[in-house]
Amino acid sequence: MWIAFLGLSALAAEPQGRTLASGPTTAFEMTYQDGAGKRHKVSFALSSDAIRADLARGHAIPLDDAYKAVARDLRTWAEGQKGPELTIQVTDQGLQLGATGRDKGRVKAFLEKAEVERDAALERWLKARDLIRIREGEVAYDYAAIAAEDAVHVKAIVEALDRPDDTEASFTARALAFVQSIPYEAELKRGGDAGFRRPLALLSRNRGDCDGKTVLFLALLEARYPNLGKAAVTVPGHAFAAVQLRVDRGDASLPINGQEWLAMEPVGPAIEPPGVWSKVSKKHRKRADVLVVR
Repeated sequence: MWIAFLGLSALAAEPQGRTLASGPTTAFEMTYQDGAGKRHKVSFALSSDAIRADLARGHAIPLDDAYKAVARDLRTWAEGQKGPELTIQVTDQGLQLGATGRDKGRVKAFLEKAEVERDAALERWLKARDLIRIREGEVAYDYAAIAAEDAVHVKAIVEALDRPDDTEASFTARALAFVQSIPYEAELKRGGDAGFRRPLALLSRNRGDCDGKTVLFLALLEARYPNLGKAAVTVPGHAFAAVQLRVDRGDASLPINGQEWLAMEPVGPAIEPPGVWSKVSKKHRKRADVLVVR
């Protein structure tokens, strides 16, 4: 009897203010600091239902649930197949497939088909939760898709930040300073990522890390300038933004769609203008995954 195994290794999961009384909408009063050190107050109201929806969505990637769901789909698929018998083992490190049968060639072919089914089941599970696979099989939220989805919910913030004489560049710099002023959410005490917070959940909690603050920033830009090129950029251990604005000599930038896009760091807490790298972004920029907001 021929026995073969195939493993799916573990996936790697990347303003100061107050909230007032809420009803259909929740009011916010927030203060941010611009690049010149001047403080500005803004007030706006957001949909309470939309905030609750963002808060209800988990901010950690439940990979254990992914493995179990893929295993269920594979068992259902295998029940309709003839020939070798499929075995599935779910572990903390991932999903391991095995097959047994009398014919070595048929077992090998069966296991290869099972691998295709496994990958398809995983992609379905990821897509349903705004998750994607990026470099080296790492799993991340689809930051670009979430920014586009939440743009409609942050229009009130855009109206509060907007000025009659704004250009794409001036509004971008102001929105960047607003997001940088939001307190940074440090990693968990026991180590590891604090988790991704969607834009409205981040505002409600008044804190966020690099990926959540990048998505909020991009959602603001998408709401104000939907035709302006913008992207979430991930590098190992970090996320930042790139925008299709003029790049001057010495500015931090990335090649995207045949052009240099201006890089910027929404994470804060330093109030840095567009075109300034963080150390980690500069170090790993050649390993960047770019997610363009459509």
